[in-house]
Amino acid sequence: MENQVPYAIVDPDYSPVQVAAILARRAAELAKPLEETARGRLLQLLAFQLGRERYAIDVAHVLEIYPPQPMTPAPRTPDFVVGIFNARGRFLSVIDLPTVLGLPQRSQPAACQIVVAQVAGIEVGFLADVVEDVLTLLDVEIEPPLTAVGEDMAPFICGIAPGLRAILDLNALFHHKRLIVYEEL
Repeated sequence: MENQVPYAIVDPDYSPVQVAAILARRAAELAKPLEETARGRLLQLLAFQLGRERYAIDVAHVLEIYPPQPMTPAPRTPDFVVGIFNARGRFLSVIDLPTVLGLPQRSQPAACQIVVAQVAGIEVGFLADVVEDVLTLLDVEIEPPLTAVGEDMAPFICGIAPGLRAILDLNALFHHKRLIVYEEL
């Protein structure tokens, strides 16, 4: 699996049978335990950009990556909800990570990809300006988070990958009180 990308980039021309085969192959790869080496445990991270900032997340949380999609605004939602989109018959919320992370507002490129991730049964899309690659590295290559990280962002950064790429803790992010809505209509 060294040169294969372990996530499906959704092509609208894929048939349901092809999509099922891709997802089954991906599930089988993810079910395998990561290699332990004499120097540490191998990690796989999805690398992406938000503006000029570089981030990564554990590929185990990534379900799919969609090319730019039309989104429908969702009324009465927090400011970080960009809208909803149809992901093969499922309507998913799409969030703007910079807003959640307390970063300065930026103009969103028209061609943002949507990364669909899942943590503890919560499935959400988020915008990525550029999805770069899947990084494979050893856990010993991860540096602790920088102390200069902003207060809003600190709980969501679990380390720094080579190249000053912040590794986001999606578990902490998806369970943060700001993302959980307890409102009834």
